[in-house]
Amino acid sequence: MNVKPDFPTFCLQRLTVKLTASLIAFSFSASIAHAHPHTWIELNSKFVIDQNGRLTEINQKWEFDVFFSLMALDDAINEHGSEEKALTETAKQMIENLANYDYFSSLRMQDSSITLNTPEQYSLVTKEKYGQQVLELEMTFAIEGEVMVADQDIEYQVYDPTYYISMLHSQESNIKIVGESSEACTTQLNQPKPSNELVEYAQSLDRNQTGTDGLGINFAETTIISCGSSASV
Repeated sequence: MNVKPDFPTFCLQRLTVKLTASLIAFSFSASIAHAHPHTWIELNSKFVIDQNGRLTEINQKWEFDVFFSLMALDDAINEHGSEEKALTETAKQMIENLANYDYFSSLRMQDSSITLNTPEQYSLVTKEKYGQQVLELEMTFAIEGEVMVADQDIEYQVYDPTYYISMLHSQESNIKIVGESSEACTTQLNQPKPSNELVEYAQSLDRNQTGTDGLGINFAETTIISCGSSASV
């Protein structure tokens, strides 16, 4: 994924109903170098492999933290009058903004990139977690073309390219491979290992600071999906 130099810095300076890309992700105070970093966006991903061994679909779920969810939902309801309309309009705005930045997603197979087009389906819902209401954005992407996965590795990352935020699957079970040929595939979740100097620099940044393009990849998880020859017929 090419990092776009004009990408705005993400911050939590204003929680508005439009929820622009600047509010979809923001910096967190706990260092990723700590044993238990705080996860602001917990990821769940599902890859669908068809009977011919092709990658046909990717489903993502982004679960936002309690603080962001409560404030964002309250602002959206105040603007739109009902929770149902607030969730619908907010989801639409999120998708429109994320489209300009590849939905924060990078997929590579060998030397080529797999592009995610506009999701076929998307929704923003509320769910209960630890007795609190949180927001969850779900997106389903259809993969175009003949993306054959047999005997190949897919490198998968989800991250804000410009800032220091937490977008983590948290555990390998949050990544699933399903479909008729999925039994030949395995996953490996590799955590980022930024240097102490880079962590200190990221933590020192003001939330509305610009000019940090390329920083986010240093804090990105990398998932390796490997599929054996039996993934094809």
